[in-house]
Amino acid sequence: MGAHKRHVCTDDHDGRHCVYCDGGLYLCDTCGGAEGSLPSECPERAMTNTEQDAVYSGTLDFVGGEWVAK
Repeated sequence: MGAHKRHVCTDDHDGRHCVYCDGGLYLCDTCGGAEGSLPSECPERAMTNTEQDAVYSGTLDFVGGEWVAK
């Protein structure tokens, strides 16, 4: 069930630093969650802004294939 897929940049960023490439930020390409807005498991679809906000605030999680209120 729902393993997150880490974002990997394909852009050279014109010599600038990148929060993803430099290892500072984890972003899931599938659900769009990043760091504090990553649910325990990936829902295998893009999360809505409301879902991301709830995960970030700690009131919602995705576990065992379903959304769970906390």
